[in-house]
Amino acid sequence: MFSRVSDRYDLLNRLMSLGRDGAWRRAMWSGVPGDARTVLDLCTGSGASLPGLRKAGRLVLGVDVSGPMLEIAAAGESQRGWAPRLVCADAFHLPLPDGSIDAVTIAFGMRNLRPRERALAEIARVLRPGGRLLVLEAAAPRPGPLAPLHAFYLRSVIPFLGRLSPDPAAYEYLSRSIFEFGAGEEFERDLAQAGFSISERRGFMLGATRLWAAERRGGRLGPPREATRSLQPATLGELPRGEMRSLSPVGSTEWRWWNGVQLLLSAALLVALGLALRVYSRLGGGLPLAPWQRLSLHFLLWAGVIGFAVRTVVLWLRLRDAPPRR
Repeated sequence: MFSRVSDRYDLLNRLMSLGRDGAWRRAMWSGVPGDARTVLDLCTGSGASLPGLRKAGRLVLGVDVSGPMLEIAAAGESQRGWAPRLVCADAFHLPLPDGSIDAVTIAFGMRNLRPRERALAEIARVLRPGGRLLVLEAAAPRPGPLAPLHAFYLRSVIPFLGRLSPDPAAYEYLSRSIFEFGAGEEFERDLAQAGFSISERRGFMLGATRLWAAERRGGRLGPPREATRSLQPATLGELPRGEMRSLSPVGSTEWRWWNGVQLLLSAALLVALGLALRVYSRLGGGLPLAPWQRLSLHFLLWAGVIGFAVRTVVLWLRLRDAPPRR
């Protein structure tokens, strides 16, 4: 399924997260211990989580079951001038020795690993005692006043945006899988049963996305072991038959598409606010508002116009120049 949507996967993820997925990944990266010498990014997909794991003297492993997604990851990282080790493998049967990994990250992939208990057991097997697991995942609505809005977004908006994908059914699955994953309580119980102790919980976008940091019980992080040499890069010739196809580098194109969409939205909002300010300037005196309300509304409209004008100019300058190195 993920192989069929690989070409637009990152772009749609950015749209569906309202552009916040990068900030959430940075929060996940900050949780990786600085002395972690070998880091595994599980369900690495197109490699969106790999750049922030880069550090001198550290071996970064990206594992995914989808060959086309790994080809995109390989193309993107080659543009950045560094080479994490990419492996096409099953998350339930990792080609790694016991206790060989210092830290494991997994972004928006845990809900796809079923049965989850087996996946967590395999992660615990390769993670060293005291090693850290960081899980970034979309969560189902929690009871509260915003739950209906959150549920509407998952059931209606995500499938609608998924129509931009070559396989819209994949995004209907995305919506269902988030509800099946739940708000996190069952996942935390599974973590405890797999031998992990949760050290941190964070929520983003009012709990729509959650980040868990947990340590494998059994001891403190000791001296790093030598990284396994049995791993092989996932080059085109080594991918499974049926998943081999030529993919061009997409990092720069995706960035320009996303920046262009943001520029259009910002410009549209600037025009709308400008028109609203013009109409209010003409008719504001006739509105049944108190003086302080008129002043506040006038201030907010001007602040919106100025803010979106600055944002539009910045986005235009960014689009005109080459995309930054990530």
